[in-house]
Amino acid sequence: MNRLLVLVLCLGLATLAVVAVGPAAADEVTVDVTVVDQDGDPINERVTLIVEWEDGSTEQETSASGSALVDVPEGQDVEFSIEHDEYVRNVPYVVEDATVPEGESRLPVDLDVSLAGTADITVEDDGSPVEGVELTATDPQEDRFEEVVETDENGEASLERLEQRNYTITTAKEGYLNKEETIVIDDETVSETIEIESGEVRVDFLVQDDHFETPEPVADATVEVVGDSTLTTRSDGTRGIDLDVNTEYDVEVSKDGYDTVTESISVGEEDAAFNLSIQRTPSLTVTALADEIVAGQSTLVTVTNVYDEPVSNATVGVNGDDQAETDADGTAIVSFDTPGEQNITASIDGLDTELPVQVYDVSDLGEETDDTDETDEADETDDADETDDADDDGPGFGALLVIGAVLGAAAVALSQRRD
Repeated sequence: MNRLLVLVLCLGLATLAVVAVGPAAADEVTVDVTVVDQDGDPINERVTLIVEWEDGSTEQETSASGSALVDVPEGQDVEFSIEHDEYVRNVPYVVEDATVPEGESRLPVDLDVSLAGTADITVEDDGSPVEGVELTATDPQEDRFEEVVETDENGEASLERLEQRNYTITTAKEGYLNKEETIVIDDETVSETIEIESGEVRVDFLVQDDHFETPEPVADATVEVVGDSTLTTRSDGTRGIDLDVNTEYDVEVSKDGYDTVTESISVGEEDAAFNLSIQRTPSLTVTALADEIVAGQSTLVTVTNVYDEPVSNATVGVNGDDQAETDADGTAIVSFDTPGEQNITASIDGLDTELPVQVYDVSDLGEETDDTDETDEADETDDADETDDADDDGPGFGALLVIGAVLGAAAVALSQRRD
């Protein structure tokens, strides 16, 4: 009994120990943040710090001297941003693997900020405002920074609350040449005007039938540049046109007997060439070896595709009743049970075709043969009669006619000489 009591007491103490200790608290690092200006001097302003890491974040206001102590998880990558009416950072300040340096009690961080400035930009083409121009501002000192805005109907856009420094501005709009300029934001607000110009480049199309191992040009194909122009290819499958620079186009290629194809092309600022591929609309053709087919007999059939190439593994039969599959040469044998009009059928991969044929009864072919023999005998009799009639004209009649003709011609020639 005493032993059991001791065991229970031990288990209870162990449980209490686990509850008292609980899960181990995560280690933290205290970051000593000082907000400084572009010269490295404390700004002596209260600033709201926004601190973020993988699984959490916090906000904290600095003292009037721009300093604050912030606890963050040890070993994490931590980002520091600010909120302030006059100062700004284009991108967060990143502390990688937050760890207190050896010999220090805190992790010191100088968070540099800058006075905020706004650039009001107008984009024009020969003095006229251009709407829809995309302006991308990059900061040469911060590879991660990129600000994108678009001009309105007045050709205007604003890059707001950026650090006061130099920026590279790149323009982009379909039909216009891209332009790159440097602007300087050195005040609370600055104004800049950027001039851009439209442009065209030569674009050549080559339409080919890529069914073949070496694609073959397709003449008289229609190339429609959607929303722009429609072209017809020459005998070598080519055709060219001038198109707007820096523009995406949908191009539709079509021709009778071919599947229509639509492709998207991207035209830049240099002449370009595009290969467009089309193929004939798939179809089957079936032919029969025999001209006359007799019920109860078979014939060889051949199945070819739209390119007149043999089709293997096609299912063939009569009136839709499958009988065989074609071999590598596209051939198979089908048989016919009954006379009359029948259809040789072929199908593969959703394609099908048929060939109407007349199947004869063997007795019908016999009667037709007898009639033919009688006709031939009558013709032979007529020919013999005509020969006899020619003989009845008497021997040498044809020769006499020839001699008379020769003598007449000679007399005419002699008379002409005397004249």
